[in-house]
Amino acid sequence: MLTLAEEIIRAYKGKGLVTAFIYGKYANGKTSYLLHTAMEVFKSLYNLKDLDAWLMALDHLFFDPVDAIGYIEAYRSKNSGRVVLLGMDDVGQHIPRARWWREDVVQFREWMTVARSDVAAVLFTGPTQLSLPGGIIDTCFIRCHIQRHPEKRDMSIAQGYEVSVTPYFQVVVSGPKFEDEFPRYYPNFIFEEYEKMREGAVAPLRKHLISLMGVDKTIENLAQMGATHQTIGNIVNKERSTITKRLSVAKSEASELQHA
Repeated sequence: MLTLAEEIIRAYKGKGLVTAFIYGKYANGKTSYLLHTAMEVFKSLYNLKDLDAWLMALDHLFFDPVDAIGYIEAYRSKNSGRVVLLGMDDVGQHIPRARWWREDVVQFREWMTVARSDVAAVLFTGPTQLSLPGGIIDTCFIRCHIQRHPEKRDMSIAQGYEVSVTPYFQVVVSGPKFEDEFPRYYPNFIFEEYEKMREGAVAPLRKHLISLMGVDKTIENLAQMGATHQTIGNIVNKERSTITKRLSVAKSEASELQHA
């Protein structure tokens, strides 16, 4: 069993709390480690079959803290016990360090100080510590560095470091205290559902960026990058013929400016 999964099971049974930040380069397996850990936790605690454990792991993965807290509220209204774990994936999008002052970010930071009442583990993923506001990263007492296995193609390694605070309030990171080896892949049906969830989280960000840039500018930028007219139309929600006309007009205007 993965060491992080064992830590979470002990915390759940012993009324403790595991807070971990899982970080590393893109595509090294951060989400895979989170999901494999969650699957092992639920399989062990509830004696589930692999299929049911994977589905439960995915049910406890969130992108938006509002959804995560909403799940906790719904669970606690029907159950006397705590939620086993929350997985907060790609936290830089919805709990951004650059927006530390935003009300929902501030309230999530406040909730983290009392999270043990509601959950036994909160796991975050992100490329670096700069993905999380200081008030939240400070509450993560395990840091897991994810790297690709140097010899096994589809495997990765998670090195777990312990975070402590001295009487002088200096943060000390020691370790690695453990090392977990795990596959970067998981069942296809879980991958497909996860991709749908991820797209649902990322699509609003793309649309917001397009609205800030302006549709015409977005079309021009995508065309310069080599995107087909059909692909551009799908991105900005316009017909292919509309994209062709707008690019033709933009090209004519640019030509007129050059000869002016």
